[in-house]
Amino acid sequence: KQAHSSLLLDIFRTSRFNTVRMEALKQLSRYANADFTEAVRTGLNDPYERVARSCADYAGKIGDPTLIPDVIRVLFEDEDRVRIQYALNSTLFLFPEKDIVEAINDYFVTANRIDKEEELKVSVNSIIQAFKSRDKADALIADAKAKDAKRLQSIRFLRNNPRTPNLDLYLAFLADNTAPADLRTVMAEALGWFNLSWRKNDIVAECEKLLETSQPEELKEELLQTINRIRQ
Repeated sequence: KQAHSSLLLDIFRTSRFNTVRMEALKQLSRYANADFTEAVRTGLNDPYERVARSCADYAGKIGDPTLIPDVIRVLFEDEDRVRIQYALNSTLFLFPEKDIVEAINDYFVTANRIDKEEELKVSVNSIIQAFKSRDKADALIADAKAKDAKRLQSIRFLRNNPRTPNLDLYLAFLADNTAPADLRTVMAEALGWFNLSWRKNDIVAECEKLLETSQPEELKEELLQTINRIRQ
C-alpha cells in the first residue's frame, strides 16, 4: 500500500497533465495517509483549478494541523480564484480555531500587504465570530438538556463538516450509554464521514471498543458500517 501511494504521489507531483494529476489525487484519497496529505499540501497551489479546489476541500476533511499554514497562505495569496477561496473559507472551520488564528497572525508578520494591520484585525475578528456559531452547534450535542431534534441536526451537520478538532467530544457522546440510543446511532453514522481524517484510526478504535460491550443492535450495526467505511 505504502509503495503504491508513494508512486501516486510522485505522479501527482511530476505529471504535466491536469487529468493525470486529478486522477492521482483521487486514488490517493483512498489511502488517506501521509502521501495523500502531502499531495493535498502541494495541490493547493496547482495551476488546474479543479485540482486546487479539491485539495482545498480535502485539507479540511483531513484536518491535519500541519496543513494550516499552507491553507492560510493560499487563502490570502490566491484571491483571484473565487471557487478555491470559497472552499478554503469553509475548510478553515474544520481546523482548531486557535491554530487558525495563530497562523493568520504569523502570515501577516511577513506579508507585504497594504493596510495589513487593519486586514489582520478584520480577518481574525471574522474568524472568531464564525467559529462561535459552529462551536455552539457542537455544544448542543453534549447538552443533555437540549431538545433531541436540535442535537440530531447538529450531529447530521458533521457528515459534510467533519470537524476533527472536536472529535473527542463526538467519541465521548458515542460512548455515553446515558445518551439516547437513536442519537448515538446517528453519531456512529456521521463518524463514518471522517474517513479522510488524520485521526480516523481513533474512530475505528472506539467503535471496536464499543462493539465489545453491550449496546443496542441498531447501534452495533452502525458501528460496524463506520469501521468498514473508514477501512475501505
